[in-house]
Order: sequence, then structure tokens, then C-alpha cells
Amino acid sequence: MYKNKLTVFLSILFIIMLNGCSNSKINVPNPNSKNSTSKTQIDPIDNFLSNQKFDVSKDSNKKIIYIYFPNTSNNTIKKYEVTNNGVIDVNTKTNQEFVISLPENSIISATWNIQNNIDNSDVKLLKKSKLKVPFKNNEKLIGINYDRRNFYFKTLKKSTQAIVLTYSNKTLDNSEYFRITINTKTN
Repeated sequence: MYKNKLTVFLSILFIIMLNGCSNSKINVPNPNSKNSTSKTQIDPIDNFLSNQKFDVSKDSNKKIIYIYFPNTSNNTIKKYEVTNNGVIDVNTKTNQEFVISLPENSIISATWNIQNNIDNSDVKLLKKSKLKVPFKNNEKLIGINYDRRNFYFKTLKKSTQAIVLTYSNKTLDNSEYFRITINTKTN
């Protein structure tokens, strides 16, 4: 009796699994479609940034960040070393795009986020992205990699705007590890 019930149960379970698998759909993008987005398409700015040599601070109280101005005559990248709760002043022009690129270690569960409200009539956040950058760890350091969190902005008019960025744990209690304020002055 027990074997018959077990056989019936396993048969029903097998039929349900087969039925569920046959109804599943896989959404495969059409490579000929102009509106197709795939993981192989990479933003030109991300592509450019992924080929840069970024310095990473070994001091936990300092971060090395980069601000990239893609549409300038020489695609300017500026390097800043900042301590926790530090402030960086950046001069920009009206209608200028810029990217704030910050080190984000994927080994620990932390991410960069904007903490304050930004006036979208002054400076607009276009997008943010995570960038994997190849890392050669010649010194056998543990817990260091070159992943980057990029915030894309565009200035819209003459103004000053503070952008407060925090590096905090994304799974536990959102404990904050690092805070940076970037003051943009648009002329």
C-alpha cells in the first residue's frame, strides 16, 4: 500500500515538473532588432573607463575617486584623494556631462548611493552603473579589487549643487563606511 502511494505521488510530481518545464519561456533578444539590448552592448563611456588604470587606496580612511568629463576636447579625467567625510569642489560648465567613478569592492556587501536630494533643474542624474575592471593583484592583497560604481550626471544651468555619496552595507543594517560630498559649481 505504501509503495503504491509513493509511486502515484512520484508519478504526479514528475508529470507536474514536465508540464511546468514545457510551458517555460526564454526571452532571447533578436540580434537584428534595433531596439535590442543585450549584456554584450556596453556604454561607450563605461568601455572607456574600463580600460583606465585606476589607483585604489590601501588606507581604509581614504578613497581615490575619479571624475570624468567625456565631452571635453581631451576627455578629461581628474583624480581626487579624499578622506571620510571629505569634500571635493568641482567646476563644470552648463550642459556638461560628467561621471563620478568610485571604488566599490564586490568582496564586501557594500555599495555607493546618493544620500541627498539633488535639484534636477540644476544637475540631473542620468544613470548609475557598476563596472568590473580587471585587477592584477601582484602584492597578494586580500579584499581589494578594481570594481567601480559610476554615477552619470549632466549640468543644466548655472548653479551650485552638493552631491552626498555614502558607501554603506547593503545587506545588514545599512551601516555607513564612508561619506563624500562633491560640490559642483556650474558656470
